[in-house]
Amino acid sequence: MNDHWGHCKNCKWWEVESAEAASHEPIGYCTEEDLQPFHLRVTSSSGCNCFVSLNDVEREKAAS
Repeated sequence: MNDHWGHCKNCKWWEVESAEAASHEPIGYCTEEDLQPFHLRVTSSSGCNCFVSLNDVEREKAAS
């Protein structure tokens, strides 16, 4: 875990379950290794301090 907090929808660890209708918030699972045993099902606006920005992941891939 880290001190950087963010919303699940922008996190590397969030795996969307399904794209609900526009009036509903998407739901998915947190795939962060330490949290996998809990099978956390969360909305896209949920968040925590295990957050890893998708933008950071994309930058790392581009730099490789």
